[in-house]
Amino acid sequence: MIDIAAEELRFSLAGYVIENPDYSFGVSVPPSGSALEVPPQAQFLHGVAGFQAVDIYLTDFGADLSSSTPIASLAYPQMSPLLTLDAGDNYQLRVTPQGNSATVLFDSGLTTIALNTRVYVPLVKYFGDGGDEVSLLQVQRSSSPFVNASQPSEIEIVNLIADESSIDVYLGGLANAPTLSDVDFETRSPLSSAAEGMLNLAVDITPFNNNVDAIYQVAVNVFPGSKATLYLGGLASDEAQNDLNTVVGTLAFTDDRPVPDLDRIVLVHGSGSLGPVDVYLLGPGETTADKQASFVSLVLGNKGTVFIAPGDYNLVITRAGNDTELHGPEILTLSAGTTLEIVLSDTAGGGLPLNVDTVSTPLTPR
Repeated sequence: MIDIAAEELRFSLAGYVIENPDYSFGVSVPPSGSALEVPPQAQFLHGVAGFQAVDIYLTDFGADLSSSTPIASLAYPQMSPLLTLDAGDNYQLRVTPQGNSATVLFDSGLTTIALNTRVYVPLVKYFGDGGDEVSLLQVQRSSSPFVNASQPSEIEIVNLIADESSIDVYLGGLANAPTLSDVDFETRSPLSSAAEGMLNLAVDITPFNNNVDAIYQVAVNVFPGSKATLYLGGLASDEAQNDLNTVVGTLAFTDDRPVPDLDRIVLVHGSGSLGPVDVYLLGPGETTADKQASFVSLVLGNKGTVFIAPGDYNLVITRAGNDTELHGPEILTLSAGTTLEIVLSDTAGGGLPLNVDTVSTPLTPR
């Protein structure tokens, strides 16, 4: 048994920090119903094991760090006191090695601190593009990045539109040249690097060498330091439904964080002809009658993620709710520390039989 004094016990669960029963996230509404104006508060945590001690600066935007004082100096796993701040919209958070203000490890860019907020700011490992090793998150009821952080983002397109042999991708309008050109059916485009900071991208998809007839349009938000994948499934012209366009886009953000002793399985349904399906990952000797499907009743545009132990599995795909097999059993061998992507699409030109593509990506811990 471990004897821990109550006042020393802290939890960091889903971004909530509990130091004692009186600590809570959020603020109380005055019984009088008067306007609430409570100064903002923040608490910082060094959450990266094995990483150097850091100084965290909260300054006016663009201030010289050499003449600034850190708001917190932390080594792993230290946490700052709960700090009361001044509300404002011209702040910048930066992280440096302790005692070395010239080397910036993370830069939030321009950020706002609002009244009536209490935020938990952990230092975490960074897994995005660029050379950063760490990042700060802001956590209230859920975690989010700093939208102006100086970390680049990337976007790629997976073409599962079965009746378009090749497509062009425009980021920012059809008036410009395509950002990604000639993306063949059942292929993944190269990664297109976007600018740093939060981006709202207008995505237009056209047949190859056609900048007039958009077959899919969407606006997507791409966060700093993220890698976004836009899966495009369905049919550009469904003759069975009077040439109805059924193209559906599924936006996913790649998570490259390894999970100890588990592999990540990502499944995307991009088939316009298939209908709802159940997807099973069966161990040796198991049948669909022996266990519940890992993915249940997925339809066009759905994406799901599960975590399972490394090993050998049989991939079986059935009609949703019954045992009519559409694919498999296909043997999958999962190595430790892997993300396996399973993508469903029509056959070239549209319709069945079902195409099932798998892509295995090893994850390297940082």
